[in-house]
Amino acid sequence: MRKTSGFKIVLGLLILAALSSCSDNPALRSRYEAEKRFDHAERTLKNVLALNSNLTPSTLAQVSGEYRNLLAFCVNSLKSTDSMRYPVEYNELTYLAYQTSNRLGQLYYSSGQADSCILLFNRMLNTLSLSGAQLANAYINLGQTLQSSNMWDSALVVYDNAIERFYPPIDKAGEIIFPVFNLPTHIYRVLSYLRDTAAARNRFNQAENYYRNLVTDYPGTKVAIASHSNLASMYDDSRQWRKEIAELNAIADPSKPSYLTILIRKADIYGGQLGKFDTAMALYNETLDRLKPEDSAMKPEVQFKIAILKMDQKEYAEARAQIEMIKKLFPDYYAATPAIQYTYARAYELDGKWNLAQNEYDLLIEKYRYSEEAMQTYLYLVKYFRDHGRTSEADKWHRDAEQYFSALESSGAGRQDEARALLYKADLYRLDKNWTKTAQTLQTVFNKFPRTSQGSSALAEASEIYRTQLNNPQKADSLRAILQSSLTTISEDTTGEDLFNK
Repeated sequence: MRKTSGFKIVLGLLILAALSSCSDNPALRSRYEAEKRFDHAERTLKNVLALNSNLTPSTLAQVSGEYRNLLAFCVNSLKSTDSMRYPVEYNELTYLAYQTSNRLGQLYYSSGQADSCILLFNRMLNTLSLSGAQLANAYINLGQTLQSSNMWDSALVVYDNAIERFYPPIDKAGEIIFPVFNLPTHIYRVLSYLRDTAAARNRFNQAENYYRNLVTDYPGTKVAIASHSNLASMYDDSRQWRKEIAELNAIADPSKPSYLTILIRKADIYGGQLGKFDTAMALYNETLDRLKPEDSAMKPEVQFKIAILKMDQKEYAEARAQIEMIKKLFPDYYAATPAIQYTYARAYELDGKWNLAQNEYDLLIEKYRYSEEAMQTYLYLVKYFRDHGRTSEADKWHRDAEQYFSALESSGAGRQDEARALLYKADLYRLDKNWTKTAQTLQTVFNKFPRTSQGSSALAEASEIYRTQLNNPQKADSLRAILQSSLTTISEDTTGEDLFNK
């Protein structure tokens, strides 16, 4: 009994001491009040979303009002806090203001209040003493909001300012600030999607110089290695194969797990793009020699790549023999890989054995229903029979293909299967030169999957069809504007908060 009473007395004294310290430290009181308000606002938002995932105008006003009041409190507290006397509390209040601004920005953005979002982030940059990744993310979020509002020129100003301001793009912990680091490639790829050739070429050159400078200025560091990787990706986009190989060589380290992946990529380029078949085979064999027991899953993949290399060399019988060896030694991999069956059929066709090829194509469709390769085969057979004047057979395959794609579209609703089915259906209409249906189907892909590479590519293609095939430049420009505003995702590999990927 005495121990319990003594404990209560000590606890009471500790509480009194804490309250006393708060009364002597106005910054601590402000930070405590801000934390309490932030927790309350977060709980309010969570409770509202639990009742309805979509905020109504009234609930949005209620929740955003709490965050606005909290932000005003934080800003006023920062104004009255001596950062030299109370540095810890000042930084904590700044971080709470930063968190609150981000949350409020999310609410504005999700409800279509882009103007309020832009104003908020501008104030955030001008009012809060942010640094490092927090400041970088504020710039990124402002740029993305401007871009999504079709203010591309203004977004570019913000993006370029961030690239210049954060050089090198490294935070205090020595980690790469990836949203800034990837901005040069982001800008180049947006312009590439938009088919703005001259501007894309200019931005490609700027990005190339940016990463080259990072390699020169910070050799051997994380940012230099990442720069080589981005350069390799850009050279792959632009089909500059030898430059890509040079960048891969720069980051190839036999002691790292990524070494095998680099070897395979180099072999693919030498064989499939440069026609250096002996070099490619040597690299594949080196990969096989380096495989450890835990890498066993890679072995049949490399063996399949060798089969493809034989196809590139027009050694079709050898390619089939390689595939038959895979079937014997790696039956599970063979059964789970429709691309092998497709390659086997193709090897017969290119070897002048159409009847055997058609049997293998039929088996592919039957065995790997709704696979990418099965859909490719449907399209290919329609084209094959048309090109050979076998109209009735072409028409039959066309009907079957359309039904096949529609069935997958329905069964895969909301998933990537639906996107693939729609894309192949668009390709089927393109074979017919039915440009209106092609464009409409491509628009559907974007409408259902707007923030995916499939959706973005589809809308870019639809815009081009309206411009070049349907003589409708107004529609083309409208779709181009929609596409430009949608391409806000900068990188999946990010160290900070990306407002638009949450």
